[in-house]
Amino acid sequence: MKRGRLRALAVAWCACVAVAVCGCGRGTDIFGRPDPLLPFDKRAPIGVYLSDAEPLIERFVDALAKQNGGALGYDGSAYINGCGETGDEHGIRVRSPGLKILMTDAMDLRALSEQILEPAGFTPPDTFAPDEERSLVWGEDRNGTLLSVYYVPGEMVRFYYHSGCVPFGDMSEDDLKAKVYGRDLTQTFPDLVLYQSFDTDGNPQGPPDQQSGTSAQSTQSGGGQ
Repeated sequence: MKRGRLRALAVAWCACVAVAVCGCGRGTDIFGRPDPLLPFDKRAPIGVYLSDAEPLIERFVDALAKQNGGALGYDGSAYINGCGETGDEHGIRVRSPGLKILMTDAMDLRALSEQILEPAGFTPPDTFAPDEERSLVWGEDRNGTLLSVYYVPGEMVRFYYHSGCVPFGDMSEDDLKAKVYGRDLTQTFPDLVLYQSFDTDGNPQGPPDQQSGTSAQSTQSGGGQ
């Protein structure tokens, strides 16, 4: 009963403030994330996300950045966290850092979605208005993989992506940590100019060619991903 009330409140909140991560009409959990359609034990394990789904999203990000100046802002690093709905479901979720691309043509999102994400089974946002500031979500419903984008018209997109709550499969926790934390964004996006989205005072900043003073660098390590 309590869970049903929380779910109803989450859905109502989604409708009121139009936050796209609430799933564009799909069922959601109490945090507003789309519910995977497959039962927990039928979802692809985390190794499949790391080998198949995550590289696909990274290909989308790489192409979007290259069409908009070749720079990618980042905040924080990738991380993993445990998850599960019941005590016997020891699931795991992997999430990317917060990322940012300065862009002026929103139709890049639409075109690259059709070329890369949708053929791989990602459901695009129900509506897309290129002149409106809004949140957008692409979801792979079977396993709960999610790409969440906040679009500011003519300025930028901020986004992150993560796996659904999925089983470990054959991968141990130590192997997962080594794989996720043992690489950085310079390995994931070797052809992009990487920069921190915020300066040391916490103020938003753009790519190095838009920065002044000693803080401007051609590339920076993206930290552990």
